[in-house]
Amino acid sequence: MHPSSSHRPVARLFPTACDIFPLILYLFSVLQVLILIYRQHRQGGAAAG
Repeated sequence: MHPSSSHRPVARLFPTACDIFPLILYLFSVLQVLILIYRQHRQGGAAAG
């Protein structure tokens, strides 16, 4: 086996990181919206109770 083959997974890790980064940002924004809805729902429940 050539030593370059061992470096290939490391090089392949960068494109996946570039693909995962927008996904993390998207999930983070979705999480913020869910937290906002959850907090509003709790406030509404507290006001009703």
